[in-house]
Amino acid sequence: MSTAAAEFDEVAARRQIADLGVTTPQGVRSAAHLLVAWGLYAGGVVLTLQVHSLAVRLPMWFAMGWLLLGNGALVHETLHGHTFAHKWANRGVGVVCGLSVGMPFSGYRAYHLGHHQHSCTAADPEGAPYLFTSRLYYFLLPLGGPLFAGQFALWTLQCAVGRPPVWVRSARQRRAATIDGLASLAFYGSMIWLGIGHFDVLLCVWLAPWLVTVVLLEPFVLVPEHYGAQEADAASALRTTRTVRSNRLVTWLYWGNNLHTAHHLHGGAVPQHIRRVTDEFVAPAIDREWIASGYLAFHRRTFVGLPWLPRR
Repeated sequence: MSTAAAEFDEVAARRQIADLGVTTPQGVRSAAHLLVAWGLYAGGVVLTLQVHSLAVRLPMWFAMGWLLLGNGALVHETLHGHTFAHKWANRGVGVVCGLSVGMPFSGYRAYHLGHHQHSCTAADPEGAPYLFTSRLYYFLLPLGGPLFAGQFALWTLQCAVGRPPVWVRSARQRRAATIDGLASLAFYGSMIWLGIGHFDVLLCVWLAPWLVTVVLLEPFVLVPEHYGAQEADAASALRTTRTVRSNRLVTWLYWGNNLHTAHHLHGGAVPQHIRRVTDEFVAPAIDREWIASGYLAFHRRTFVGLPWLPRR
């Protein structure tokens, strides 16, 4: 551990961050960001419906997958109240975004707030942080996203019959998780109905980008967040949460969630100011092990450092 990280006072840093004004939602900028992202996605739908060449469709679906990943990031931002000043606006956008990626807003809200309360401990709803023992684990990563979406379908049914997961703590949370979860299942049903009669339309409108998102991109960006964290360090954001610098485009598409240490250092920092919190508070103190120049750099470093088979 670096000397700077050992001496860094995270409690004092949170107070300083709160005084900077970086926790006030930037509604106009968020709305503009959202309209551009959704406009680009709509443009991709039109283009792929009109052009049947895979040479056009495949790269466009990959780009649309990143935009859908941004919808998943928006569920995260809206549940924290980062996006708009009004609760109804955050919930409305969060519900729509959650439907598109299989993350029911209220269920995910309870799940994620439980993660913040018990981050990197045995009580964390996300479970223990990833720590691969061999390169073979990487071949299982594409299963993670679909299984995650499937879990929310199961948790919805558990809530509906009165046996919710432990992180759904109140009757109000259970009702909300049931309603949003059933809406998510209804969305899946509508996509199946669309696909029965118009599979190519389904493929271009949602299915192909969604598969890119959940099979490729979700594991790609979620694994690094707390990779290798130890429960003994759970009280420290700088020793349990990773920062991936990446580039401006990825940061924009992902609403700054790649700068994850800053978010756990102060959960109120809004996406338009998360880079400032990273530059002023995280970067000078974080150990180099917990920061990467990009997602490819993180995965390359992790993969190369692993044996092909688990050591006995």
